Amino acid sequence: MIDTIVLAGGKSFLPEKAKCKSLLLINSQPMVWYVLQELKCVNNIGKVVLVADKEVAEEVENDYHLWVDSNSSIADNLLKGFEKTSSDYILICSADIPLVKKDHIQWFIDEGLRSGARVVMPYITKEIIDKTYPGAKRTYVRLKDGLVTLGNIALVERNLLGEIKQLIKKATDYRKNPLKIAMLVGYDIVALYLWGLLSVKYIERKAYRLVKGPVRGLLCPYPEIGMDVDKVEDLEVVKRFI
Repeated sequence: MIDTIVLAGGKSFLPEKAKCKSLLLINSQPMVWYVLQELKCVNNIGKVVLVADKEVAEEVENDYHLWVDSNSSIADNLLKGFEKTSSDYILICSADIPLVKKDHIQWFIDEGLRSGARVVMPYITKEIIDKTYPGAKRTYVRLKDGLVTLGNIALVERNLLGEIKQLIKKATDYRKNPLKIAMLVGYDIVALYLWGLLSVKYIERKAYRLVKGPVRGLLCPYPEIGMDVDKVEDLEVVKRFI
């Protein structure tokens, strides 16, 4: 079984609509509700740990197993969530990807476990996103693999937690900047990026040294995994497709 941490903290960018971003309504349901419903239908999902403000936890109280009160630090929230899990691998999922479906999550878990990596993260090309959601604005970096953005889920080996707490803090701080995440594993990353030679495979090889084991970036065919809602324009796009 795979325990899951759902990160649902964060203030709303529309405070007149909801205090917490994950409570913004989409077709009369809070945004976090959509993610929790899909997780219920994924095979091998164990405990679902919701990391959120009390208001969020009360709104969706029947849709998770454990609740952890959130604070302003994503890294701290993540580490507190880890303490409530017990499976060998932990799925981390943000609450602001309401377009994601159970099949997308199932694919990621299955492929991630099959890879044997200690850390697995999805990346999505601009081409894939534009094909399904034309006009959607994402944060991209240019790699040899094309223009890519990171997805909003990850699979992490539980035993890795104690070894990389500081790395987790930095990675969560840099979550909106894939280039800075790449820089965590070496400044040669920057040079290769500037020369247009940086690839996902190279980042994987460099990251191996940090976690003392394989790290895998999965090319994801499902743009919904990367369609997080951070601003009004994102919310309007999502509403058109739910």
